[in-house]
Amino acid sequence: MNATTHQPDLSRIGRPRLPRLGALAGGWLLLLAATAFVAEIAAAVMSGMYRAFAAGEVWYALDQNSLNVAQAVIQRNVHPAIWDTLADTVLLASAWAVLGTVGLAVVAASLLRTR
Repeated sequence: MNATTHQPDLSRIGRPRLPRLGALAGGWLLLLAATAFVAEIAAAVMSGMYRAFAAGEVWYALDQNSLNVAQAVIQRNVHPAIWDTLADTVLLASAWAVLGTVGLAVVAASLLRTR
């Protein structure tokens, strides 16, 4: 309320809530990371040996076309060395570690943005 005109303050209506959206997206990524971790542990208990689910393996199982498109876009439009070094390293890492790291980074960035 504006004290002098007794009208509501409408300046905050319709403002994007990007920090909250970022925290929500980061939270979902953390939930997916926890799910991937539990799936790895369950598979290890059932098989008697531990085998990490690589992020690239999970991405390929979910949608191989988008993985192929991402590779083509990065190699053609950015630089082939980016895919060969950085992307390969990330895609070979455990899915829960990649999702957890990205989720924590997104949550942290959204929290820093709100301050």
